[in-house]
Amino acid sequence: MPVRDLYDSAIMQMAIGAAKDMYDTRRKDFKEFKEKYADFYSPFQKDMQRYGEMMDYVKSKVDDAYAKGIDILRSPEGRGILDRITNSIDPAEYNMMRHNAKVGEAYQIALAKLRSEGKFSQNMEDYRLRSLGIPSFDEFSTYGKNGLNAWGEYSPVQYKGLQELTEDWYDKRTPYQLSADKAKKVLGKSYDPRYKYTGFLDEDLMKIAGDKTPGWQGSFYSDYYRDLARKQVAAEGGNPNDKNAVEARLQRNIADSQQKWLVNPTGTISDYVQLRQLAAAEQSNALAREKFEYEKNNDKGGGKTSYGLALFARGLHNHGAGEKADQIKVQKDAYNFGRAAAKLVA
Repeated sequence: MPVRDLYDSAIMQMAIGAAKDMYDTRRKDFKEFKEKYADFYSPFQKDMQRYGEMMDYVKSKVDDAYAKGIDILRSPEGRGILDRITNSIDPAEYNMMRHNAKVGEAYQIALAKLRSEGKFSQNMEDYRLRSLGIPSFDEFSTYGKNGLNAWGEYSPVQYKGLQELTEDWYDKRTPYQLSADKAKKVLGKSYDPRYKYTGFLDEDLMKIAGDKTPGWQGSFYSDYYRDLARKQVAAEGGNPNDKNAVEARLQRNIADSQQKWLVNPTGTISDYVQLRQLAAAEQSNALAREKFEYEKNNDKGGGKTSYGLALFARGLHNHGAGEKADQIKVQKDAYNFGRAAAKLVA
């Protein structure tokens, strides 16, 4: 401003007003900048680091200006610094970071729920994210070398084991009863002839898995468990690119998950034997009663007969009125008392 204009009150007033308007505008812009960018949180660690870098740049510029005695709101040089500060943050990147923070928090809430229910596997989730071309949650960053990355409206995948996924392959088939020779061969020393055995053999489990796995394709879970089988083949020294080896390992894993269908005792074979014992007990009791009546009517046996009668009568009194569920035991006991009575009167 020329010196002569300093004495012109109108011009001075205009100059002061212009300076004040510029100050107020810069002050308002800086306030809006702080309100927009000063409060940010993201569950993504790398986005928080990126935000920290943004704020460090702003702080360093402000601190440097004041250290040099530059008023960033009033001086032309300070206003230039303020412009660089407010333009240092890409609004598109920051808005994407805020969006990702929002959906990331929803993702973490869903993940915590699955964890509490025991339905989450980090390995399975990491595989899913890789299949979508997304790094793990801890490695995700909005800012990337090839542009901005969006964390989609993802929900963590629910864990399902092979047993659950292939259950219907087995429960729709009727387990068969093994012959005594086959059950003995399979079970070895644990074989008990009192039981009949039904279920599948390991070879049956493997055959069912072999029949079903070729059609188990295209789903996330089938892809995941094939990838797991591929890694197992490699760990076991095999060729992970050998499809037959991978399928064989997958089928082995499925069969192992369905061990509950293997042979097991489902009922005793001694039901028939117990019926025969019951019939024998009833026949023995009848004979004992006939013999006792004969001895009594012919006045033979004396005290021995009387003792046999008391023993037999007590057996019938104590056990003859048992519940239906205990009839076999009752008849066995009565049978034993009858035999004792028969021996005493013999």
